[in-house]
Amino acid sequence: MVVVLVAIMTAAVTPMFRDSLFGVRADRIGRDLVATLRHAGELAIIQETEIRVYLDRKAGAYWLAAPGRDEDGKEDFFALDGKDGLPQYLPDSMKFDRISARRGRGSSDLFYVRFHPGGASDMATIRLESGDKDRLEIEVKGTAGQIGVKGS
Repeated sequence: MVVVLVAIMTAAVTPMFRDSLFGVRADRIGRDLVATLRHAGELAIIQETEIRVYLDRKAGAYWLAAPGRDEDGKEDFFALDGKDGLPQYLPDSMKFDRISARRGRGSSDLFYVRFHPGGASDMATIRLESGDKDRLEIEVKGTAGQIGVKGS
């Protein structure tokens, strides 16, 4: 009887625990992405150059890039050296649902947000979604590094 009671209680509590775990995970992912966006703004000011945060909707990844030249001397944006240039991946349970930002060349799933040396940035909206249709929306407001976060 005790075993049956414990099994029933476990079955009732597990969905609630899973939902709260998503909330914690979404909060962490949101904070990480917001921190990356703010870091890009700071780097643009410190390095006195445009810094971009690239968002790959298909791969579920984002990274920082700065202007540079390739082997042929052509100017373009390249992933930063070190940890900042490494792609950060969303967990399998989350995806970029909608991105309202500039489109990268060559892919309909590649976007970027520009941060300028003067402290301004592009306006952008990045919406993350879980498999359960929970959403987290990050809004880059374009002036003085203002970034807002909304959950639903």
